[in-house]
Amino acid sequence: MLFSLVTIAGEKVEREKVIRELVQQDIEWLSQSEKYGYDVLDWYIKSKEVTPENLDKAFNIWKIDKTEDRAPDNIVAQGLGVLFGNYVIKHKQARWVIVTDSFGTDIALLSPNEAEAYPVSSVWKRIDPENEDINFFEPLYSIVINEHFPSNP
Repeated sequence: MLFSLVTIAGEKVEREKVIRELVQQDIEWLSQSEKYGYDVLDWYIKSKEVTPENLDKAFNIWKIDKTEDRAPDNIVAQGLGVLFGNYVIKHKQARWVIVTDSFGTDIALLSPNEAEAYPVSSVWKRIDPENEDINFFEPLYSIVINEHFPSNP
């Protein structure tokens, strides 16, 4: 069990954070979500090559898609989020974990130095029609991930 300090309205508040390893159900969810991600990439950019740039391209095209065939929000969030997370794991020292804190429970990436990233939630945040942030995978990777997640040996 970990505790983290957050500042709320100028006051430091300690909140409990529990990080647990994946169980079989989580692994199956990741596997299914990965398949969704490849389908989204293939549908929107006709490629299954996972790069932050390709994830941005697919998300951009999806975001402006007004057709009946538009992929559902949850498929895009889960699929592209998991593909991004797996890309990070392939290139950096990170693993999938489940984090529960005062905000809820979420799947996250955890680095050896305890940095956390929330790829699926990052996509959900940008799905909101009010959010115009459509190129975010590449900046997240090149700025946040590169700074906080060590490279693989």
